[in-house]
Amino acid sequence: MGSYAVVATVEVKPGQRDEVLNAMRGHRDRSLKDEPGTEQFDLLVPLYDENKILIFECYADKDAFKAHAGGPSMAQVGKEIDGLVESMTVERCNVDGA
Repeated sequence: MGSYAVVATVEVKPGQRDEVLNAMRGHRDRSLKDEPGTEQFDLLVPLYDENKILIFECYADKDAFKAHAGGPSMAQVGKEIDGLVESMTVERCNVDGA
């Protein structure tokens, strides 16, 4: 498992979760296929909040995350979800292997 992780909370506009989730699935699949440093990318769908998506991503290191963040898939998903998201918060984390 990598040493760098990202946990994100996406607040979507009412009624837009399915569309955002579909765009994020494509982003996940491209990231795992095309970015060697992207090791894990999970989309979590809360049971009791239909306007939220949680994301857990794990990278080999900070450089792998930087490549992901500046890559073509990130640009594509940004366009796909533009106007569908209220807010997104991102926590960048070191993975504690203890």
